[in-house]
Amino acid sequence: MKQLLALILLFFAFNLSAQAQKNKTIWVVRHAEKLTDDLKDANPNLSEKGIQRAEDLKQYLSKKKIEKIFSTPFLRTKNSAEPLAKMLNIEVEIYETKVNADFANKIKALPNRNILIVGHSNTVIEIVKTLGAKPPVQTLKDDDYDFLFEVKIKGDKAFVKTYRYGVNHHSTEIE
Repeated sequence: MKQLLALILLFFAFNLSAQAQKNKTIWVVRHAEKLTDDLKDANPNLSEKGIQRAEDLKQYLSKKKIEKIFSTPFLRTKNSAEPLAKMLNIEVEIYETKVNADFANKIKALPNRNILIVGHSNTVIEIVKTLGAKPPVQTLKDDDYDFLFEVKIKGDKAFVKTYRYGVNHHSTEIE
């Protein structure tokens, strides 16, 4: 009888552990403000406002137990993630700018439960969609820098909440 009870408890513990692995929170954010003085520069760095916003992002997410950070290879995305990465002693992992189901499946398959993805105005909403959540806006405009999307994945379902961080700097309203 004790062996049967131990086996049942082991089964439930394993099942709860497997279910916990399916639950994760993915924070998706657009890079902070970039330098715009050289319109020919395809890879600008952050402006002073952007540097401050990257610090604001670090403060906002500092207690969210982020375990993995992704960024595109561009300076503005990497430098938006860097303050948090340094504070948490996490290396920023580079992903290609193109967002598709393979990228979403890779993120979902990770054992990490709390992840940050830094993208661009034309990729952030696509990331939210490919993770299975319905974004509250269809597009981000060029001056939308303060949105932070929290995608919670529970089993096979995904939900999104929208937050704002740092100094208000947006033109898009949530639907």
